[in-house]
Amino acid sequence: MSIQRVCEETIRPYLVSVGETDVNARLSTIETQLIMAGVLLPAVAAELQPEDLKETGLPVPILRQLAKAIREDSLPRGTLDGDQLRPHSFDQVVGHNHFKQLMLRALLATKMQATPMAHILLTGPRGLGKTTLALAIAHEAEKEIKLLNGSQFRSATDASTQVLTWKDGDIIFIDEIHGMHRSAQETLYSVLEDHRLPITEKQRGGRVQTSVPAPRVTIIGATTNPAKMLVPFRNRFTTAYLLSFYTEAEMKQIAMRSCRVLGFRLSEEGLTYLIHHCRDNPRTLNGFLMQLSYQATTERRSDLHAQDVRFLMELNGFDVLGLQPFEHTYLETLERQGGTASLATLASAMDMEASEIEASVEPWLIRQGWVDKTSRGRRLKRTLSFALQQTETTDLEDDEAPTDPCIRPSSVLTSLPQPSH
Repeated sequence: MSIQRVCEETIRPYLVSVGETDVNARLSTIETQLIMAGVLLPAVAAELQPEDLKETGLPVPILRQLAKAIREDSLPRGTLDGDQLRPHSFDQVVGHNHFKQLMLRALLATKMQATPMAHILLTGPRGLGKTTLALAIAHEAEKEIKLLNGSQFRSATDASTQVLTWKDGDIIFIDEIHGMHRSAQETLYSVLEDHRLPITEKQRGGRVQTSVPAPRVTIIGATTNPAKMLVPFRNRFTTAYLLSFYTEAEMKQIAMRSCRVLGFRLSEEGLTYLIHHCRDNPRTLNGFLMQLSYQATTERRSDLHAQDVRFLMELNGFDVLGLQPFEHTYLETLERQGGTASLATLASAMDMEASEIEASVEPWLIRQGWVDKTSRGRRLKRTLSFALQQTETTDLEDDEAPTDPCIRPSSVLTSLPQPSH
């Protein structure tokens, strides 16, 4: 839920009416008290009663309104079936603080003006929370959200058919929006900008282009590749936000929340080990935590440790270098090609689509310094054989050190030799 929004709507009018000298300071104090009372936890918020909020010093009628608003706001809107780990509101979403502040301002302004929010384009790699942010925006706006995919817009007719099902005030989320057909994007130009839907009417002697009123909606687009969108279409999104990778501290926050939801505890060492195998990606992290929760349930355990995480990583195919099978295969293939190869050559050798290699295999390897993109193709910067030798040497020097270089302060990856050409 959004404490800030609930306080603005429920408490600010009362404080102003009684002549509070510093309304903002009092609101800030009350927000802190609510957080300390645990209202950010859905289970607490859903059962909140006025007497639970007595420490705020507000009169009973206002406490009743506040408790009711918090209970109602804790109910999820537009969440995906079975996705219990997905945050519902901005208060539960970790990171993206600047964007959340922008959105809260926009939400309050549009509520005061009774107008839809401007259109939003979310860009960035997979799994960083584009759908989560869209659902949280709908929750904060107290609107229903329609979840669509760009592949559903294969023609101008598809776009028109979708628009005719929308209603004023709807929030429309289009995932992989770059996958929309060119004609579908062009059809939405005037829908986004002028709230008009272009149509073709059959008249005597031919066809006539005209338009009809379109619903006033907010479209939230999500894309991993905005360059594939038509420029005029992309430019019609007033707010564009690039999602960055999460920090280790943010990943830890996400993991701790997910562990609470799933009903088990993970040791500090286990948490650190797990995070360093998740590619800074919350979707990957939550997937592994779900797997750990199955272990906790079947073994009737409430506490899991680093050895449980290590075994899980082995089951998921991670090797001693912290690489997954397809990453290992990619590096082996590149090494067999003499250290340099084109993307097409790698795709053929690995029997994968080039686009899938670019999206799923290369990002982490490039970020970790294994591979470079050059004009000649992909260039290997670090060899697997040398990395393994360094791992074995380090393990002999320090038996207490973990065998995964991902969690060493000075990773062996920093000292691997450059391939000669």
